Amino acid sequence: MVIVTLTGEGWVAEPLVRSQEPTRLDARSDVIDTMSRRIALGLLATGTLAACAGENQRPLPPDRRLSWAPPSLDSGTTIEVTATNHHLELDARTDYRLRLPSDVPLRVEGGLVVIGGRNVVIVGGEIQIPEGLSQEADEWTGRRGLYLKDQSGVVHVEGLRFSGDLAEGIDLAQSRDATVQLQNISVDSVRGSYEGNHADLLQVWAGPRVLRVDGFSGTTDYQGFFLLPNQHYDGPRPDLFDLRRVRIRGVEGSAYLLWAPKGDLDWLKLTDVRLAVDDSRSRKQLLRPVDTWSGVDVAGGDEAVDLLTAEEATMPEGTPGLSYRSPGYRDDPLPASTPLGRNS
Repeated sequence: MVIVTLTGEGWVAEPLVRSQEPTRLDARSDVIDTMSRRIALGLLATGTLAACAGENQRPLPPDRRLSWAPPSLDSGTTIEVTATNHHLELDARTDYRLRLPSDVPLRVEGGLVVIGGRNVVIVGGEIQIPEGLSQEADEWTGRRGLYLKDQSGVVHVEGLRFSGDLAEGIDLAQSRDATVQLQNISVDSVRGSYEGNHADLLQVWAGPRVLRVDGFSGTTDYQGFFLLPNQHYDGPRPDLFDLRRVRIRGVEGSAYLLWAPKGDLDWLKLTDVRLAVDDSRSRKQLLRPVDTWSGVDVAGGDEAVDLLTAEEATMPEGTPGLSYRSPGYRDDPLPASTPLGRNS
């Protein structure tokens, strides 16, 4: 198991002695015949590729700490996550610290499921989906890395790596005004198809009120970030989705890498979000709606190779996984960047 402590080197992860799912509504894409290995998406070029109405936002300063610290836990309960204890239903009035194994990946069908709880903190570890599903497993939920549902405070997930036979990276169903923080996240690769599961690195179909992402990298052969916070939720639209230092790689034939609702998206803000694809496709084939993501640069073909071999100076420090060491947190986080999607 792991415990997170604050040392002179920052936050360190150290060793310590199915509810009903919504109907999928995604994009059509060609079936992918081959998969490629995970590429270090943190190796994309320096510079900012996201803004409003085609105007790039300023680059981040050379501060490789994370933007947001974990919430304070009020007499929190600690739960050790194991292969026999990975579907958690928590008390909505209680704070929790969830500890993953520190020596080996949590290798389990269905990944980690967390339902309920107030403030929830997870730092460090690896979730690995084994090859071959059991007969009772669903392709979507059985091959999902992390499912967070109906927390009511701040959910802080940091330093996690997702590996194995993944169809989904992280899924969010948040109808209780939660703030979700995803930082230093690595998804090796998700695999899907139009006929089968529509794979996503990150999918949102209900809430949250606030989504904060800083340092998220992943490879997909289908979709990347699928952000429809009111797809299966009749509550208010979000206050803020703040995405920083995101690296998405689409293998040849992948579908939409960024998907958001139509209309006024003054709650969606990007800083240093970069996309690379193995082939050469139009923006309209990768971004939906294409005008919403007008400030995002997409590199394809030979240009993508150049991006993937460039320096990683803008990404947060710390390698997600079993030996994760947090770089710490900014004392004065950068303000949210310019809103996207305004008709100006």
